[in-house]
Amino acid sequence: MQCPSRITKDCIFLWKGLSALTDSPEAFQPGDVVSWNLDNRGTTHIGIVSNKWNAAAERYLIIHNIGSGARLEDRLFEWKISGHYRYF
Repeated sequence: MQCPSRITKDCIFLWKGLSALTDSPEAFQPGDVVSWNLDNRGTTHIGIVSNKWNAAAERYLIIHNIGSGARLEDRLFEWKISGHYRYF
């Protein structure tokens, strides 16, 4: 696993302390940590799967902060997922 530069320390912690999971839509559960590659220039992002369900999209909402303060939004598949982790 290669850790993106902006979240390297977080990525290393997650890699050692959590289990890597699949990116299938059914696999995401509340409390899971998700990392994304936002573009082809190495811009990265990280968020947590919430316990709030989006019935229309049939998936959980994501808690994240991309510069405008913490948000609860349906952004799970908006960007390329680079990691999916769960603490066991």
